[in-house]
Amino acid sequence: MHQSHASLAQNFSAETLLSQTSHRRALSAFSNEKLIQLSSVELPMHPSSPPLLGLFSRYSIFTPLIPTTIISSFLLAGSVRHWTVSKALYDVIVVNRASTQLVVQVIANSLGLLHVTVLCMLINYSTRLRLASTPTSLDVLQLWTGILSRQLDWTLPLHFLALLLIFVAICIVPGAVWAAAITPIVTTKLQLGSTFLPAYSNLTLLQQNYTNRLDLPSIANSKGVFAYNVGETYLGSLLYSASTATTIDGSVRDHAKFDHSRFTYHGRSYGIGASVGLLDDNLLSDTLATQYVFQERGYAPLVTCIYNASSAFALGNDTVDPENMYMYAAQGYLPNSEGRNEWSRYPGFSTNATVAIGVATIPDAVGRILGIASGNMYPNLNNTQCSIDFQPTLFNVTVNINNHNITVTPVDNSTGMTDIEPTGFLTFLATWQFTLVSTDQTSFYSSLVGNSFNASVANYVTSISNTSATAPNATQATLVGLTNSVSAMVDDILVSYASAQIMVANDTRTASSSITMIALQIGEGQYIIAIAIFNALLFLVVVEEAIRTRVWKTLTDFNYMNPRNLILGSSRGGGQLAEVVDTVIAEQEDGVPDWGQTTSHGVGNVRIVQHGSRIILASES
Repeated sequence: MHQSHASLAQNFSAETLLSQTSHRRALSAFSNEKLIQLSSVELPMHPSSPPLLGLFSRYSIFTPLIPTTIISSFLLAGSVRHWTVSKALYDVIVVNRASTQLVVQVIANSLGLLHVTVLCMLINYSTRLRLASTPTSLDVLQLWTGILSRQLDWTLPLHFLALLLIFVAICIVPGAVWAAAITPIVTTKLQLGSTFLPAYSNLTLLQQNYTNRLDLPSIANSKGVFAYNVGETYLGSLLYSASTATTIDGSVRDHAKFDHSRFTYHGRSYGIGASVGLLDDNLLSDTLATQYVFQERGYAPLVTCIYNASSAFALGNDTVDPENMYMYAAQGYLPNSEGRNEWSRYPGFSTNATVAIGVATIPDAVGRILGIASGNMYPNLNNTQCSIDFQPTLFNVTVNINNHNITVTPVDNSTGMTDIEPTGFLTFLATWQFTLVSTDQTSFYSSLVGNSFNASVANYVTSISNTSATAPNATQATLVGLTNSVSAMVDDILVSYASAQIMVANDTRTASSSITMIALQIGEGQYIIAIAIFNALLFLVVVEEAIRTRVWKTLTDFNYMNPRNLILGSSRGGGQLAEVVDTVIAEQEDGVPDWGQTTSHGVGNVRIVQHGSRIILASES
């Protein structure tokens, strides 16, 4: 039984061997037949060298730089000349911020891609020339491929991977800088304009019945009440100005205009800026206007207050109606009265609660002087005297539209400035209002103007006490507080007369102004400069390479980034490259590297070179 099985196995083996032998003979016969057929066909020979790169292809490296150079130059010129977009485009951008940002990103990435394309073309041309002349390892070729494809290849050696990471990171930068260079940013621009200012070419209403307390020309509208009897119309506001003329912390005083414009003066008004909020509706309604600046001529009232112990202006009995026990008079002479007895009446149980202010009642009096006589309740104000020097001055007026703020600054070189009202009637009326204020506000129990003056005095004492260990003496405090109050009141009186000239007399003139407008500028300066410099440097590098290589004259159209070129070049290079690679792989798999061969450190160290249209092992060259 056992022998029969062995005999059967021998027969099966013999049959199998015979079958395999027959099969091999059949394949051999088939192969010989195909070779005979192929030998009868004339196969084309591969060219020994690929054609040179065409002229158009070589110069195409400059093409991506055309739009980037034009755009970067345009942006640089716009940044230097402060170009801004039109108002229509501004509205579109502001309303569609998300869409604008999308467009910016698309454009920026496109321009960045153009720069990266030029950079990659430089690297491609340079490495192709190197591959055709210098042995190059497969690792280096893999690095070049990763750089030009801008894709991370984690199979690269660590030092090559680091270089690839750096290059990929660098490729992100141009697009990011372009985005910053073309993103619309909010800025401001100056625009020339004009504004209306008060004029004094028509003094009819200013001089009309000025001695009357009632029925002087006035008008009331949505912008406020405007009148020529300033002292009485704005009595409460003037008293408030006097009481707050000195700030308790020594800071710059802010105070509101006497109209409905809601504008506030920062510091002294000097009687300037009356037209703000009245004749500038076109600017106030412009959502893009933030401020405007203009120059206006006026007066800089210089107030000097002293004690005059020999003052001839004093309180006494009413000589007109001596039987009236509740009426008293302030009368006497001021330094500029020119022999005229100044006289005014005040109600009261006595003169104790009276603060009287006398002025020269003739318009052409030399100088403008206030004489103050007060009762026992206001002893510090008695016999004080203030002179007001109305100096013609040119002022810079800055109007902050957003904050409703007005800042008036005297121009230093205002010497010899033309007087805005050379007859002197305006300055006379401004001084005359102090008498009207003092007579109108006096009560049987106190003097509101005296209280206002003393409030300013008290504020001064407080401000000095906050900053100094030594309190000012009473005389100094009174004179400083009084000076500040008179200055504040005369400023507001001049503004009120200017407002009346504008709104009641319609007497105005025009002046040029500089308007600050919100605008959108394309790009931020430093990023525009950065992208312009980068574009210029890249252009210079391309030109330098073009000169050095004579516009890549020897560069062929063999491109290792083209898989077809790489496969055909390797196949045309023969079998030695494959044999060396197989040997290296086998050594690595066996774990017994042959350290005597240059290929023993891995496939990546196998060095190749391009010869014509072939990729061959470096040792073959």
